[in-house]
Amino acid sequence: MMTKKVIEKWYKKLGFKSEYDGQFYNYLDTIEIPPDTEIENYDLKSEDYKRNLLAVLYMCDRVEKFYNEKGINEEILIDTLKDIVRWTDVWTDFNGYLCFGEMNWISLHLKGKLYKLGRLQFAMDDTWWEVKELGIKEKDPVLGVHIPREGSLAKDKVITSLNWANEFFPKYFPEHKYKYFCCKSWLLDDTLKKILPPDSGITSFGDMFIKVEEEPHDSILNFVFGKGATRDKIDSYKCDTTLTKGIKHYIKEGKEFHLTRGYIKADE
Repeated sequence: MMTKKVIEKWYKKLGFKSEYDGQFYNYLDTIEIPPDTEIENYDLKSEDYKRNLLAVLYMCDRVEKFYNEKGINEEILIDTLKDIVRWTDVWTDFNGYLCFGEMNWISLHLKGKLYKLGRLQFAMDDTWWEVKELGIKEKDPVLGVHIPREGSLAKDKVITSLNWANEFFPKYFPEHKYKYFCCKSWLLDDTLKKILPPDSGITSFGDMFIKVEEEPHDSILNFVFGKGATRDKIDSYKCDTTLTKGIKHYIKEGKEFHLTRGYIKADE
């Protein structure tokens, strides 16, 4: 019973859509989550998407205790954990029933490795790549920059988030001695400069990074048109913005999009 109360507490606290209530309470009555469930012992490859949702909500209680011990305020806790709601919406829309399947990603939040500070999310990580021109060695600590799907990427919002991160991590995690922010994303793809206007928040965001590598990749489709989107279905997607129209035009011409990796020096 206590387990169910914890799960319900976080369902309400994170503000899920009321249209999910029927399915949620059905799951709560029929799916058991053991009280010793922790992210360290949970199968991150689990395809039991209903159980996944209840499990991550149950594990939020442990995260709250960690934040309290660190002295991190509840506003950051809730803003960070609302990513569970965001990805529940994505998986539910894709599968047609209330569910959650983003276990690897959400494990960062549940282990206290990722925090949402304003517009951006930041993950404490060690870089996988050496970048000689920047003096970055493999396994050097970095702050990974992630961009949740919400609102604009106005430059002032981005700068506020970066400045906040530069105050937050040295205060609460001084052992993570990063020198660079690192981002690998379709948002850094210079191809977008040929599609979007010069004052676009997306292109201004990309221009903040020192870009060191790109690889052909269609991840842009999943983020713009939805999970499971592919080139061959482009005619079935709604294309009524400058970005979506440009993507469709480029695909029709057989051109590539990219995942681009870039860095921002932390003290700048």
